[in-house]
Amino acid sequence: MAQPQRKPEDRAVAALLAPDIIALLEESPGDIAVETEEIHPADLADVAELLDHAQLQALLTALGPSRAAGVLEYLDEELRTEFLEAITPRQAAELVSAMTPDDRADALEEIDEEQVQEILSEIPSAARRETEQLLAYDADTAGGLMTTEFVSVSSDMTVEAALENVRQVARSGKKEAMNVIYATNNDGRVVGVMSLRELLAAPAGAKVSDIAWTEVVSVTPQSDREEVARVIANYDMLAVPVVSESGHVMGVITVDDVIDAIQEEQTEDVQKLGGMEALDEPYSTISFWRMIKKRAGWLSALSSEKC
Repeated sequence: MAQPQRKPEDRAVAALLAPDIIALLEESPGDIAVETEEIHPADLADVAELLDHAQLQALLTALGPSRAAGVLEYLDEELRTEFLEAITPRQAAELVSAMTPDDRADALEEIDEEQVQEILSEIPSAARRETEQLLAYDADTAGGLMTTEFVSVSSDMTVEAALENVRQVARSGKKEAMNVIYATNNDGRVVGVMSLRELLAAPAGAKVSDIAWTEVVSVTPQSDREEVARVIANYDMLAVPVVSESGHVMGVITVDDVIDAIQEEQTEDVQKLGGMEALDEPYSTISFWRMIKKRAGWLSALSSEKC
């Protein structure tokens, strides 16, 4: 998910880190990965925005594909697009392949369509199909917001077998949404949902069907992001599944992605209206948080879940 714009005061860390990182790039680029491993990708993205193109490419190369992909997920959208369009399709493919599916689709969505096809041709077939599926949806819909990385187990599994399945998934490092687990029947249709905590606390010998909640709250791929946000807020969910008409889970939307999407929308609204009348008061007089409350009262509840 595209990251909301960061305030100048949030970039103080970048101003302190940038000189040292630039010096490392010039003198000892091989040490970049080790020296920056404790720095959050968001802070590294702020540093990256202070670099010229050559320095940015050197930094991402030194970090390695996985770490570089994390930085790209936080990078200014326009700068990220310019960078990915400037490097070769193979280089771009290596970077976006290491992103989570939803972030990969977000990154490619802003790139020239011809270049997107060139990049996709360099991506492994499974990831390519996954990305093409996400790119087919409007960015403001559940299909455009979802990630295809989620955890599901058969409802006929024992708790022990399900836990082993979850462990294997966690060790692979491929799944973004690990806190919620979906139970499916023999046809692959979702029939239940449970938290990881509920699975861990389940009695030995029990089956997944014994502990999973059968009332699964979901959205369709065509649901707009406001509807997704209402569902997540009304049911205090950390993630909501996106379910097809046939009852199969296509992906999940996590609460942090919803918050990012709404914050981005609010920023765009403020920029478009430029202080003109909105809601019942001008933007020039209404406080930001009061505006958020009036426009999307659920946001404060979502923010507390994320903290």
